[in-house]
Amino acid sequence: MKISTLQWASGIFCALLGAFVLVTPHQFLLPLYAALQPYLSLWGGMLVIGGAALIAAAALRPAPPLL
Repeated sequence: MKISTLQWASGIFCALLGAFVLVTPHQFLLPLYAALQPYLSLWGGMLVIGGAALIAAAALRPAPPLL
């Protein structure tokens, strides 16, 4: 497995999970998620940004010192 494949897969997963958290926060209303409820928008935004960064790193292939 090449590292770029892992970057693509984890980037897409993080971006989709972050979008899911931002779009459907009502899915996290169970008591199990009570501690995370105030931070859902922060987690969702960070997941989308992190996923986009991983996808950008896989797509643009910067020089090794930048990675």
